[in-house]
Amino acid sequence: MISVWNHKLVHQNMKERFDLGASLWLIKSRDKLAGYGWTLPGCTVEPHYFPLGQKDVQFLDFHVFPKFRGRAMDWFLITQILHRLAAEGMGRAFGEAGEWNQASISSFKMTPFLRLGVARKLTIFGRTIVCWGKDGTNARPD
Repeated sequence: MISVWNHKLVHQNMKERFDLGASLWLIKSRDKLAGYGWTLPGCTVEPHYFPLGQKDVQFLDFHVFPKFRGRAMDWFLITQILHRLAAEGMGRAFGEAGEWNQASISSFKMTPFLRLGVARKLTIFGRTIVCWGKDGTNARPD
């Protein structure tokens, strides 16, 4: 994982997430790391669309390495995590994908996640403003 991006930034990112109580989930294919994803219970890493409850979980930053794409790795990892979290008594799970990230959107469509809508988020002077829409047409700030 660390060899893929800037070594210092990855360590800083990982420390920040573990300090928040996040879990890093890994998926392997024939003893090779094929991808990973993070879950964070009860809160989000950054200011977000709505507050999470104590038993809610945020799914974030899932990545499947190029060599393993097209094999439903993301779907399998997300599905396994959902089953594990349910067995641990967690409640709702929330995920997000940038509108530009069609691979992520496709992966979510194969999982039990339901689309709540489209949101545009702005942070101005430390305050987060979110505009919601069903199809993106009403999610543009005026």
